[in-house]
Amino acid sequence: MRWRPGAGLTLLETLLAIGILAVVSLAVVAVFVGGLRLLARSSEIATATEIARDFLERTKLTGYGALPPGTNRFDGSVPDPASASGFPQGPYPKFPSGGREYTLVVSSQPVPGSSSLMSVQVEVRWDEVSFVRMETYLSP
Repeated sequence: MRWRPGAGLTLLETLLAIGILAVVSLAVVAVFVGGLRLLARSSEIATATEIARDFLERTKLTGYGALPPGTNRFDGSVPDPASASGFPQGPYPKFPSGGREYTLVVSSQPVPGSSSLMSVQVEVRWDEVSFVRMETYLSP
């Protein structure tokens, strides 16, 4: 068998091909890991939104009469005790889900310019910077 010039791959070409393959593989893995992080974040937001929605629906069911008068704030991280009327109701102050603990911060206040309309806000937190906030209005 005779050697022909230019036939086959040189060591340099082989190393270059392996290097390119390594860079592309690392990029694919980085995109995959980033996607997993976004998926986990999306799941946390969906859970917090469901907790907030459920809390506001329960508040609507208990009605305007269960709200304490004036401006109030109940921080589940402290946790502040519920008012005499039982507001805020469960799942205040904390809600465990999926290995994570969600903390509720609830506030109620009269709506400016209205004598019979109350605003109820719930903020669901799950770490130091992440939260979901929802609000509803109640009237007698």
